[in-house]
Amino acid sequence: MLSPLPPLSSGAYAPIMLPAGIFLVKLLAVEVARMDGRDFEAAKTNLFYEWLAEGRRTAVIESHRIFFASTAAVVWLTHRSVLRRAGHSGRSFLRSCQAQYVFYLEPTGALASSHEFASR
Repeated sequence: MLSPLPPLSSGAYAPIMLPAGIFLVKLLAVEVARMDGRDFEAAKTNLFYEWLAEGRRTAVIESHRIFFASTAAVVWLTHRSVLRRAGHSGRSFLRSCQAQYVFYLEPTGALASSHEFASR
């Protein structure tokens, strides 16, 4: 488990995460942020849109899972005699379908966090 970082002072090194990767930077100064009303509103708006995009990504992924499970249920209902002869029960068929979904179709963390995926 990671321990919390000690309070940072000028001259200390700190990791910074950017889209291009994680960089170790040297702090030249530590100051309290001064924001006017316009800066505060802009930051609040950006945080809201990031939160909204995350919710949208989650909703899309969950709707895909529900659609896929529903499709598997329809396939089971319409082909159960053949699937039973192949050794499947309803539960084992759904488990097999879910395993295939996770392996082939579930968005990866990189795709799910991309801005392109969020805008779909």
